Amino acid sequence: MRTESCYYRQSCGQIVRNLQAKYISTYPWNRDIGYNFLVSGDGKIYVGRGWRTVGAHTINVNEKSIGIAVIGTFYDKSPSIAQFHSMKNLINYGVALNFIDLDYNYYSEINGVRLYIDDHHNTSSFSEMIRHA
Repeated sequence: MRTESCYYRQSCGQIVRNLQAKYISTYPWNRDIGYNFLVSGDGKIYVGRGWRTVGAHTINVNEKSIGIAVIGTFYDKSPSIAQFHSMKNLINYGVALNFIDLDYNYYSEINGVRLYIDDHHNTSSFSEMIRHA
């Protein structure tokens, strides 16, 4: 998601509120932020639409997907390890609650580059976990 990066509750909360206001004012048919969840630089998870409400994040797949936004622009640095681990934990939690299929597919795009994420536990940077799809 193209917003400034954040690592503290106050600044991250404000970014999420601003994004929500932008969605509501720009797209009047939306009554909330388009994503189901958002993950800040410190790994905190913010609930957007949650598990039970269809997102408004990706044309043609909203009804069959969960939208997880990673907060930041990522022009000058990659998403944090905390963001990656929180995202994986959220997906695993969704699987445990039966909101996400056990054999789910993961799709991501950062700055126009479509990525596939390998879940290696002994990596020290996000860039070690990704490869071009």
